[in-house]
Amino acid sequence: MEPHPSPRPLPSKGERETGLLTSRLFALTSPPPLPHAWGEGKGEGESRSGPNGPASDTPTDDAMTHLPNAVTIARGLAGPIGAFLLLESRYAGVVLQNEALSNGYAIASGLVLLIAALSDGLDGWLARRFNAESALGALLDPIADKVLVGSYLVAFVMITNIDLWLALPVAIILARDLTITGLRLNAAEPTALTVTSDAKIKTALQMAVTGAPFILFIVGLRDVSAWYYYWVGAVWFLAALTIWTALPYLKAMRDANRR
Repeated sequence: MEPHPSPRPLPSKGERETGLLTSRLFALTSPPPLPHAWGEGKGEGESRSGPNGPASDTPTDDAMTHLPNAVTIARGLAGPIGAFLLLESRYAGVVLQNEALSNGYAIASGLVLLIAALSDGLDGWLARRFNAESALGALLDPIADKVLVGSYLVAFVMITNIDLWLALPVAIILARDLTITGLRLNAAEPTALTVTSDAKIKTALQMAVTGAPFILFIVGLRDVSAWYYYWVGAVWFLAALTIWTALPYLKAMRDANRR
């Protein structure tokens, strides 16, 4: 005789609070649209090879050689996957009125972002450890960071009914990232643009700000209206920082074209 399955445990208080995030963001920005506003881990292009060559002379097999790039690609793919889960959380909470399902999607989305962000730096370490530095890896690394952060920011914009106060800085960030990536792909030597310390700080701040709504909800700040526009202000700061960190790359490309 088949044993009777045990009842499914009720979600914990933390899970219930986390799952309400997307529905509260949607509710906050559902009223009439707000007035129109006027108003890179590792840095971009950071090479995985040191100035004196590979950091490790340890022989490695093909699997270990491809592992760093696999981690980088997985981080990039995590962006659309996590964004999809975030949108599904909003749909489950607002449209289906299914709090448990919304909880599950929101928690999964937050975990995807956390794991992907923690992987930033792991690929570079693996490349040095297993003597697997490559120009392809140095090119893919900043692209993966941009896809990860950009996907989540676009999902937040959609959750808030395209709130212009949030949509404008996100558009600036995406436009800047697309411009720099396009210049890098069209450069004679894509890895020629050296990393700046500002770009490293920008990348870390982008991931922190992107994950902030998940963290705020988990720690009990469930009233989104109390912190939403502070968070939007942080996104505007990121937009300004992305423009600032783009200037050295634009100057480097201009100097390269003059040669």
